[in-house]
Amino acid sequence: MDRQIALVLLGEATQQARFVLAGARLLEHADAAPEGQDAEIAWFAIQGILVAAANVHKLLWSGQRNSAYEREAAERLPLREALGITEDSCLREKHVRNSIEHFDERIIQWGKGPRHYRSFVIYDADTGIVNFGRHTASIPGLVTECDHIISHALIAEWRL
Repeated sequence: MDRQIALVLLGEATQQARFVLAGARLLEHADAAPEGQDAEIAWFAIQGILVAAANVHKLLWSGQRNSAYEREAAERLPLREALGITEDSCLREKHVRNSIEHFDERIIQWGKGPRHYRSFVIYDADTGIVNFGRHTASIPGLVTECDHIISHALIAEWRL
């Protein structure tokens, strides 16, 4: 991969990682409010965290599908290696990202099937886990990975 492109991808991934941390701070504030007072702010923060994490995924792996995804993910491997991001990173998980991008489709699917839960999207403030239908995302895990990206960005720039 061209170094200049890799540096732009790195810069954008770092910025999106900062957005994840900003969302986490906002969520922390909303979670500290008395029961139910800041639910709207909490969901705004969760959505922001998940969208920014999805953008990090796209920048470090790919936003494409099928063979194009595999090709781009392979091309971006040196970028992930420079950052110390492994293939088992929670940022690699695409199901929650796809649920965010295709929110309307997921609601329709949920409505057609057996509903074993009252709501389509559930957030557990005690664990930081978000459930989208049958898929989950760990807010603390995403925050940890994004903090790692931010703290390793300068070193990664030298490695590229």
